[in-house]
Amino acid sequence: MQQAPSAVTPVTAAVHAAHSHIGEEGGHQGGKLRSLKEKWARLTRVQEYDGQIWELALPTLGAVLIDPCLSLVDTMFVGKLGHVALASMGPCTALYNMIFATASCMFSVSTAVLIARYKALGDGQATGRTLFTAITSSVALGIFFTVLMASRPSQALRLMGASSPEMIRLGAPYLLWRATALPANMFLLVAGGAFRGIGNARENFTNGLVVGLVNLVLDPVLMFSCNLGVAGAAMATAIAQWIGALSYIFKMTRRKEAFGLNLGWKIIPGMADVQEFLTAGTAMLFRSLCNVGAWTLMASIATRMGVVEIAAHQLILSMWLVIAFVQDAVGAAGQVLVSQQLGNPGSSRHAIRRGKARARAIAKRVISFSAIIGVALSLIGQIVLPSLIPLFCSSPEVIALTSSVLPIVLLGFPVCCVVWTWDSVYYGASDFKYNAKVIAVSSSIAVSLTLASLHYEWGLLGLWSSMVFVYFGLRVVAHYRRFNSEHGPFGKSTLSLNERDDGAGQTLMSDAVPQIS
Repeated sequence: MQQAPSAVTPVTAAVHAAHSHIGEEGGHQGGKLRSLKEKWARLTRVQEYDGQIWELALPTLGAVLIDPCLSLVDTMFVGKLGHVALASMGPCTALYNMIFATASCMFSVSTAVLIARYKALGDGQATGRTLFTAITSSVALGIFFTVLMASRPSQALRLMGASSPEMIRLGAPYLLWRATALPANMFLLVAGGAFRGIGNARENFTNGLVVGLVNLVLDPVLMFSCNLGVAGAAMATAIAQWIGALSYIFKMTRRKEAFGLNLGWKIIPGMADVQEFLTAGTAMLFRSLCNVGAWTLMASIATRMGVVEIAAHQLILSMWLVIAFVQDAVGAAGQVLVSQQLGNPGSSRHAIRRGKARARAIAKRVISFSAIIGVALSLIGQIVLPSLIPLFCSSPEVIALTSSVLPIVLLGFPVCCVVWTWDSVYYGASDFKYNAKVIAVSSSIAVSLTLASLHYEWGLLGLWSSMVFVYFGLRVVAHYRRFNSEHGPFGKSTLSLNERDDGAGQTLMSDAVPQIS
């Protein structure tokens, strides 16, 4: 007998459809979860480049922390003299940060990238010529700035917005004595970049440790035992930097062959060598001027906001720079390794693409590390730094303002870390002009917002927010697009790591990065 059509058939169909939809959605969610697990497994799994990265990164930490640690130690001891004394350091530190950051990119980065490239090629003469050019130009620039800063310290402070007679009285001697060590400071940048370029970052660590310990010992002795006050802090820093420079000279004479300094007159650079160094240095100089100009304007605006604001700004900047430079060691390692891969491409098309593929893999790895380090430093900073603020200053107003602004600033720190590391790997790829363009655009927008902070009275929070979130936010978007662009140095059009050279029949990728010396 024929069965009548069931009235529940549409319902049954709907139930089956619902179960099917739930199954598909669950499968989709499960796929996402599996994808996240795979990405995390790849991130935490030890990869072939990790040993090379950390072998360079960990010792480099000592070198990159020299200047911010000196400023932090000075800030700690000067803060005990009162908030006016601390405020007097604000414009001084801003000026020296401007000089240091500008010269750091021009001398330290350019020297490291070029020497790493020539070491990969085995060209000792070019290595020596590059180092000779960097040393002579950096020391000459240091002498120029010494004369400039020492001749008119009060005018330099007024230019930075310091109008209080007490601030100028305390700040002028500090500016003067710090200026006496500018040639040594410039040489420290070149020497640190040179050792990083040959892959021997351990010397940078030991040298940085010596400089830091000398400054730490001399600060309280000169400031309090000798009653030199703020000027004593500057003297301690200057003496420590000169000792560091002499130590580097001794280390470099012991490794003449590694730096190509054993070739006599052959290391005297020609016009081609000077032009190559200046080509990299000019783009870096423009990039640095835009970057440092934005930060210097920020300090100048904070100075115009008032004594409490500039004192709090100086405190935030000192702590922020120290944790900022902690992650810079990873970027410096990526910079050298990327330069090695792209600096020795060989003659074949496959060799060039092989270098690009390996450089991209290294870049992705150090960027991943920097993101993790940025999150960790942000969390640690949120917990530790607020309790340290009273150690640096006794003024309740400065402590309150710093405590309210610093946690907000630390929220954007992971993005800052990724941007700094991306900057470094682009330097390693000699993509200097692109980086200069990005800095020019983003700093212009950030500068307009910092000026608005003063005009609309957004205060110190508005000032720092415009720099941390806008300035770095724009750059991370630009770097991401460039990294995945076919026209960039890390474009996806490279051969995969497992692809083979169909012409020679040999494996395209070797198992390891060329060993650092």
